[in-house]
Amino acid sequence: MLPLARFLLLRLLLVPITLLVVTATLMVLLTAVPPEVRAFLYLPARVRNNVGEMSMDELRQAADPYIQSHHLDDPFPVQYAYWVVSVFTHGGGYSPP
Repeated sequence: MLPLARFLLLRLLLVPITLLVVTATLMVLLTAVPPEVRAFLYLPARVRNNVGEMSMDELRQAADPYIQSHHLDDPFPVQYAYWVVSVFTHGGGYSPP
């Protein structure tokens, strides 16, 4: 096998491993934030604009459906698996409304 072909083949084989390491690292950083804070991104604009007027309990109640539907309170491997599946099925992962 030619040295250049071997080099290119090796690099192509390393791409999935690199993507796994980079996305897992970013996901670890994101999961360090509490689920309630991450759920805030999914709340409708009318709720996000009135956060100053809401009590903490009201905010938690508004965020709870989003925490459940986006698996934000699940363990890291489960969240990562759901995110990877959503990248391929929803074209880029989660996006706020």
